[in-house]
Amino acid sequence: MQFIPIVDTIPGTNMALARSVSAQDWGDFLITIFDEWIKADIGRVFVGHFDMLLGLYAGYPSSMCVHAKTCGRALAVEHNGDLYSCDHFVRPENYLGNLQTAELCALVDSRKQQDFGQAKFATLPRECRTCEFLRLCYGGCPKNRLLDASGGRLNWLCSGYKKFYRHCHPYMKAMLKAIEGGLPAADYARFME
Repeated sequence: MQFIPIVDTIPGTNMALARSVSAQDWGDFLITIFDEWIKADIGRVFVGHFDMLLGLYAGYPSSMCVHAKTCGRALAVEHNGDLYSCDHFVRPENYLGNLQTAELCALVDSRKQQDFGQAKFATLPRECRTCEFLRLCYGGCPKNRLLDASGGRLNWLCSGYKKFYRHCHPYMKAMLKAIEGGLPAADYARFME
């Protein structure tokens, strides 16, 4: 299962539209789903956010671009072959080229695309860089960085993610201990502190 929060803005602004999910509601939603998942679904139902989070606890890189240190590998291709840096950034300034006239590998590995990906971490505000959850989030998707902060912009969903990470922390630690002990993650309960 994959859950994608709706965060829409008024075009040309950093103002979220009313239909956008609030950070509080997003965090509460993730926690509610997580609590149901840990009861009986671990290893049976795969939820992208939870599996990715457990992987991060195990020391693996994020399997989701949203929570990776850099972005730039979720490109968008239009029907005519136009390639853009990201499916959230189909804008003239993020145009990489056209697949009818250029090689995909060359465009994906271009300096422009590398700079796009590196900008995710480079533009993090001070609050993110000093956050206890930095390695789990890396500021989330840059398209959702709408809130003014010291040295940059915070993610619209930041407080919801923090609430979710705090809630999941003891469970993730216990699941990791179970796995490290050769047991399935579903046996986490015996490792809860």
